[in-house]
Amino acid sequence: MRISSITKKNVKNTFIIAFIIALMLSLTASASALGVSPAKKTVYFEPNQTVELNFKVINSDALDVPVFLNALGDLQDRMFFSEGNKLLLQKDVGIMSFKVFLNLPEEMSPGVHTTYIKLTPQFPSTGNMLRAFAAPMIPVLVRVPYPSKYAEVDLAIQEVDEGTAVPVLLEFDNLGSEDIAVAEGSVTLINLAETGTAGEESLIGSTAVLECPKISVGANSYGKTACEPTQALRSGEYLAQVRSHYDNTHVDFDRNVSIGKPIVRVTHLATRNILTKRINTVVFGVRSEWNRELLVTGFIRIDGFQTEMPLVTLAPGEEKEVIGYFDATDTTPGLKNMSIMLGYADQIRTEDYLVSIEEGEPEAEPPTRLIGNMILAVAIIVVLAAIAIMLKNVLRKKRE
Repeated sequence: MRISSITKKNVKNTFIIAFIIALMLSLTASASALGVSPAKKTVYFEPNQTVELNFKVINSDALDVPVFLNALGDLQDRMFFSEGNKLLLQKDVGIMSFKVFLNLPEEMSPGVHTTYIKLTPQFPSTGNMLRAFAAPMIPVLVRVPYPSKYAEVDLAIQEVDEGTAVPVLLEFDNLGSEDIAVAEGSVTLINLAETGTAGEESLIGSTAVLECPKISVGANSYGKTACEPTQALRSGEYLAQVRSHYDNTHVDFDRNVSIGKPIVRVTHLATRNILTKRINTVVFGVRSEWNRELLVTGFIRIDGFQTEMPLVTLAPGEEKEVIGYFDATDTTPGLKNMSIMLGYADQIRTEDYLVSIEEGEPEAEPPTRLIGNMILAVAIIVVLAAIAIMLKNVLRKKRE
């Protein structure tokens, strides 16, 4: 699995997550998908050649599904579908093949040129349900070699369970027309843990320095070297410092990378009894298992009714108590599941707890609210009386 650069998490992203959670909970949906094999094709450029590409589509639904094909990208005008741009996937035929022809031009600029084959299914609607589907995009890469030697260097970190040695790979994609005799490098991984209010010592690990042994890479081909020694690294955000070279060319770069995924756990639920006909306070604990600050939002849900929880900021490794609220005005008594749904850093996590819903009485208005209402009523009476007096005076003057 290739690493991805870390993007800064902010309040806007958190509210987007909250909106997505609400949308998911408010809609009854049915998801459908097509499978495509192979998921990618690579073509090596030859002038004026016609390349035949074969694909298979897998229909996972027991439905007749029409699928529309079209090409997008650098060579879209040179790509043709042998059976036209429409397929009919029949429910009793799970796999269907289709063929594409790519006419390569006489010359192309060096590098990798990408064209996509897009498959758009037209699933029939099913009653009142909202049907969601994915439109697969198959990349077709045309590699045109550079003169002499030219390589693109990349870093890949495979995802493993925490506590397991993390494989780190240095990749050399030789886009040149000549062989590379020696390609090697080193990777330094620096934990980017911020100073937290709790768990700081357990989250901050030592810097990992890895050496990536020598390999050779043929012309217009790809090679990778496994960096050593492999180490068990804690989940979190890291700064990767890559220092590499192939033959006499140096390629150095720094990149923020993520190892594992952020986790926020609900540690306990303090509120186990909920009263109907009122808004209840719900107290629960949360703990961050990440090495950077996280903004957490979410919902408290029982029997299809939900209330948004307050926004919470968690420092690295911090555990804190959250005070939320649940409106049980229309909830019926009984033993029910309470779902606490947390949204943070593009993640959604749900924890379920059994709670007791008991019959309650509507909350009495606070005395301060009653006094305020009385003052408002008196003020309205005074204003009306003043208006009446003014009108009486105006009418008297008119008669005089």
